[in-house]
This record gives sequence, structure tokens and C-alpha cells, in this order.
Amino acid sequence: MTLQEKAVKRLEVELLAGGNRNSYNLTPSPVVLSFIYAIETELTPFELTLSTLKKGDTVTVELSGPELKSYFGSLYGKVIDLTRMHLIPTKIFLRLTLQNWSDTTPTEVVQAMARATGHGSCGGGCGCGCSG
Repeated sequence: MTLQEKAVKRLEVELLAGGNRNSYNLTPSPVVLSFIYAIETELTPFELTLSTLKKGDTVTVELSGPELKSYFGSLYGKVIDLTRMHLIPTKIFLRLTLQNWSDTTPTEVVQAMARATGHGSCGGGCGCGCSG
């Protein structure tokens, strides 16, 4: 599926996180992140990573801990909630598998856009001033 075909679709991505490429010890079991793709003004680095994947494809990404927030953009709060990674290591490896995509309704898109402009579910912890 091309970038244009993925736009405003609901994507489901299986995520594992670890302190090194061979041990996904930060999320002992996979979590599934479900979100609407490409609703922000620019694609996040996370969305760019997914742009070339087909259903079932897996990619491993290496990031420094401080890069995690900008990598996920407005999805950062949701990722932290799902993974329960409240202490971010200095280096993190993410194994991402594109599981599925589906159509969305106009209401879902509008709601997701509103959450994205409100910085997702950061809970105000990022200093943006929103309340989550």
C-alpha cells in the first residue's frame, strides 16, 4: 500500500521496545498501536518509517531516548500509555510490524485531528498546556 493509499486509514502497528536489538525487555509482550495515518500537517518520523511497509512487514528502529517524543509526535502519549515505559532509556530499539489497516469514518478523522492538535494524550506533561 502506497503512502497515498494509507492516508487517513486506521493503521494497527505491533510494537516491541527494548534496550538492545536482541532483547525487547521494555515491552515483554507486543502492544498494538491503533491510529489514523497522516492526519497531521506533516508526517512524523514514525509515519515515514511505516510509509514503505506492506501488511506483515517488520522494521527495527534505533533511537536515543530523547528522540522518542519527536519520533512519535502526537502519538507519544499513547505509546507511553500502551507500553508503560515511564522511564525512557538512553538508547531504545523499536520493532514495528504493520499488522493491518482499515477505512475510517469522517467522524473518526475529525476526532483524531482534534487530538493531534491538542498534542494527543500527553496529559499536559510535555509543557504544551493541554490537559490530555
